[in-house]
Amino acid sequence: MSTILEIDTTSTVKIDQITEYIRANNDDIAKTLNSLVYRETESPEDKEEVRNYLISKSDLCKTIWGDGSDIYKRSWDAIKSIYRNEPSGEDQDLDRMCLETGACRGLRNRREYVMEAVKSILAERDYNAYILNIASGDGDDIMQLLKEIDSYQDISNIEITCLDFNEDAINDGRIKVNEYGLEKNINFVVGDAFRISSYIKQGKLKEPDINLAIGLLDYFDERGVQTLLKNINNAKNNTYLIAANIKPHDVGNHSLMGILGWSLFEREENEFNELIKVCGFEDEIYTEPENVFMIAKAKIVKQIKTS
Repeated sequence: MSTILEIDTTSTVKIDQITEYIRANNDDIAKTLNSLVYRETESPEDKEEVRNYLISKSDLCKTIWGDGSDIYKRSWDAIKSIYRNEPSGEDQDLDRMCLETGACRGLRNRREYVMEAVKSILAERDYNAYILNIASGDGDDIMQLLKEIDSYQDISNIEITCLDFNEDAINDGRIKVNEYGLEKNINFVVGDAFRISSYIKQGKLKEPDINLAIGLLDYFDERGVQTLLKNINNAKNNTYLIAANIKPHDVGNHSLMGILGWSLFEREENEFNELIKVCGFEDEIYTEPENVFMIAKAKIVKQIKTS
């Protein structure tokens, strides 16, 4: 049975298993980690010591911190490692504990919920739809999904555009799509999510049937999210939005978010719901089993034109 690390920084939670485990390797690190988790110290030296230890033992932590590459690429690589959920590195037990935090399980649940939502909409539309994958990274998720659908359904009428501001991610996607054999279905655009409406008016993008905005809204405050969603709304009726947002920290399963160094805007379900509705969407909101992420499956009910 694998050890599962659950750290709740809002209450006193025993972490004897991980402390004992790390103590067997390095007593000083165990003491530092214990202090860090209980918030008895915010010493930068303590944090750096813990970080260096984890980098040396866990491939996930090494991906997050260790190679000095672009933070955007590191974040995407970390998410892919979390999705794969295959412990590796010098200390696979420690890597497994990192991969089994509530936050990591929540990320995997979020992915599953989103892909099921996409499949349900595609089935509803007889597999004839144009999907805009916003902040797509290299688009590997949507490629895997389309390949799965291709095993039981004709996908010739499914078209997908992966939009991302990061040129390296888009270039990686252009290579991968050929490896998947999906170049007839998926194209890639370097662009700004806040200019989607302009791109549609200019003919650079078509009006989507499905907008995917996963792992994006968490990075913006209320004003930013409203601007983004109203931009997405500026499209044809009967358009879907599938989006997600992290829930507030007090659920106690977000420890890896701190490790990742992601600064995210957490929202209560009613806040998330209101944000989506005020931007002209009617939504269904699901919370994945770890209670870390909410996923919205929303439909335009009121068009909001942007300037």
